[in-house]
Amino acid sequence: MHTHSTRPSHRFGYAYFALLAAAVFGALLLMVVSGWDMLFEIDVRVARDLHGWARENPGATQALRILTNWVWDPVTFRVLAAGLAAFLWLRGERRKAVWVVTVMTVGALAGVLCKTAVARERPMFVDPVDTAHGWSFPSGHALNGVLGCGVLLIGLWPLIPRRVRPFAVLAAVVSALGVGFTRLALGVHYLSDVVAGWALGVVVLAVFWAVVAVLWESAEAEITPEIDRRIDADRSELRVPG
Repeated sequence: MHTHSTRPSHRFGYAYFALLAAAVFGALLLMVVSGWDMLFEIDVRVARDLHGWARENPGATQALRILTNWVWDPVTFRVLAAGLAAFLWLRGERRKAVWVVTVMTVGALAGVLCKTAVARERPMFVDPVDTAHGWSFPSGHALNGVLGCGVLLIGLWPLIPRRVRPFAVLAAVVSALGVGFTRLALGVHYLSDVVAGWALGVVVLAVFWAVVAVLWESAEAEITPEIDRRIDADRSELRVPG
């Protein structure tokens, strides 16, 4: 007898991460919009400390510029995601391909809309080590770092050897965290901007993976009973009368 599993535990897992990340993002958004003094003090203190470190270490600062402008730039992640989507589509994994494109597109739009709505100024220094344009909250680099690393890891997961998977996860986490650090150390974002970007990225990843999983499993549930009935009918024709 055929049974169909909707894997409810997986759905609950997606929902848990989405809700947790949404709570973090929502709390930071509320504190930034309301101008909560304690958050601002923390942001300024972290920004000043890292700015001082960046001024004292020009070699490291130059390395961070290369990482943030080339290796972990949002455009880099989008190009990689587009290549992944094309690869998955040609392999016949069209659900994942559509998911990759949707996540990157919706995530980018959500980031831009939030930046415009909040309109937070970036950190300002008399002697900046780097500059950036546009509004500050949330960090687009941090957001796209989570989105890009997430879709690459999930999309390629079945092709990654089991022994290599822990290193792949580590590389994705380090990259997502690393791009956020570059924005802080270069003085173009506050800590709350970066954390909000990470949180929003997790929300988009989890929500759209859960939506795709539910829609796909619902379609399978509708198709499977019909297949089972045909199989049962074929079996009944093959029975030998006793």
